Amino acid sequence: MTLRTNLARAMTSGCLGRWLRDRRGVAALEFALIVPVLVIMLLGTSETVDLMTVDRKVTMVTSSAADLVARVREIDTAGLSEVFSAAESIMQPYPTSDGKLSIRVTSITMDSSNHKTVQWSAATAGTSTYSTGSSYSKSVPDGVLAANESVIMAEIEYDYPGPPTDFLIGGRTMKSTYYAKPRRSRTVLRCNDLTLSSPTCY
Repeated sequence: MTLRTNLARAMTSGCLGRWLRDRRGVAALEFALIVPVLVIMLLGTSETVDLMTVDRKVTMVTSSAADLVARVREIDTAGLSEVFSAAESIMQPYPTSDGKLSIRVTSITMDSSNHKTVQWSAATAGTSTYSTGSSYSKSVPDGVLAANESVIMAEIEYDYPGPPTDFLIGGRTMKSTYYAKPRRSRTVLRCNDLTLSSPTCY
């Protein structure tokens, strides 16, 4: 009997043999290997759906803000605050405090020489505005603004607060811009206080 035969018999008998033939821990090992992959897939799917929902809400907030302002002939600080509050309500249940949601609404006019000017600009707290009367140098989509007309532009930025996104890619800022033409007049005037008998408007 050769050494190889003796070694083979030893491996298939006794404690060593029973250990080699034991398959009771295979399922547990496979489960331990698969679970992390399944968890990552589940989190990824959930995060993707959440991102798509937030993206749709950001788009809705942008269009609603521009449309609400474009519906009136004049608007004051109180009216703009109501627009901003309505926009924040659309984002619920996602948080909008601590600067997560930034809203800026701007009225842009264009003269017969196609020169664009900022008629007025307003924004939520902590968000910068364009200077009134300054030249607007950024491009506007074709067909949105014609000579001797104006357009209301709403710009939104939202810092998505999803923990998986923060961990994996360091957070994400969603941006959206929407244009709406005034419905009832050539331009929407910005006034200091419409409750006054003679408000100052520009």
